[in-house]
Amino acid sequence: MRIGMILWLLILSPCSDVYGSEVSGIRIVEAGIYTARTVKNSDPDSSAPETVDSVRLLESTTVIPASKGIRFGFRYQIVGAARGQQIKLGMVTVFPLPGLRTPTNQTPSLRSATILQRTVGTIAFRGYHFDHDFEILPGLWSFEFWYKGRKLAKQDFCVVRMKPDTQRDRDTSQSCADLLTS
Repeated sequence: MRIGMILWLLILSPCSDVYGSEVSGIRIVEAGIYTARTVKNSDPDSSAPETVDSVRLLESTTVIPASKGIRFGFRYQIVGAARGQQIKLGMVTVFPLPGLRTPTNQTPSLRSATILQRTVGTIAFRGYHFDHDFEILPGLWSFEFWYKGRKLAKQDFCVVRMKPDTQRDRDTSQSCADLLTS
């Protein structure tokens, strides 16, 4: 009886790991400035009207020029025992103070949140594109990942106003506060 119980527990332990803690973290694969093609989202269940494809890293950096047309972000991988399983992943973008104001809503937004279906183990892209002047907000931008009430990871970018001739001379070892005052 005791041996049968031990075997039963050994058989069930991988299953309980898969269904109990299917996500252990987020691995940031690369971060920086990207090019991508914006396309209409074909997923009728998605809240995003557009998506991107043909994503290509142009420059590996976390210091981003505050310029219209810049796309920055990162590739990431959801890490966990449930490889291939679809999960609901919370994504929060935290904007620098005083917050992001749109032409239609002058109340500043300090954050934007969404929940998306993602697959454990696959590499995906998350980013932001400065389409409009009102979006260009210098300061620390944070992208957070949440799963079942737990923050899994955060990726920060420092958006700074730069002179065109100094854009290639960004020092990513400085703090964002130092970069904003230099």
